[in-house]
Amino acid sequence: MSPTLKPCPFCGSAANLTRINFPHDPRYDIECHECWVWGRWNTEADAITAWNTRALEREAKAVPVAWKVRIPRGPDAYEIRFASTAGQLREMEAKWPLALVEPLYASPPQNRPASQVRDIPEGWQPIETAPRDGTKVLLWGLAHNEAVIGWYLIDGDFGKRDPKWVFALSASMPEATSVEPTLWQPLPSPPAPESE
Repeated sequence: MSPTLKPCPFCGSAANLTRINFPHDPRYDIECHECWVWGRWNTEADAITAWNTRALEREAKAVPVAWKVRIPRGPDAYEIRFASTAGQLREMEAKWPLALVEPLYASPPQNRPASQVRDIPEGWQPIETAPRDGTKVLLWGLAHNEAVIGWYLIDGDFGKRDPKWVFALSASMPEATSVEPTLWQPLPSPPAPESE
């Protein structure tokens, strides 16, 4: 009789249990083939129990049950990995310090955008509140881990493109480079001209 597995906690698709036959030391994987989240355990019972356990809903604060880790592999290329424990997340963050981390929930956080899960430094605002009319703003939460001046690009130079956040690498490289910020703030006022 096959074990009863709950649907994937992230996308709701069916999950599969597979025995991995390592020499003298089998392991058990449970994987969702829709969103590719998976875990490996020492025993079948541990695998089923862990997979079927869901985070309790809490009133004040949603708690992540896993983390999606995007590891930069080039200007617009990422490798996606998942951490199912805080220990795995710490290991990944130590190995890939420029990785973008997105918490995953068994149910959506109540009235809190993803960018508000961690404490937001003073002056910064969640990216969901930023203007999307081409206004230049400071952006943060990028793979290169620094603030840059960017804007929300709706139409590109060569016709319609998917809307996205962009920034220019430098004045000599004005092409817009796509970014995925989590925080923003308005640009400061320019300094007053010196009086002669």
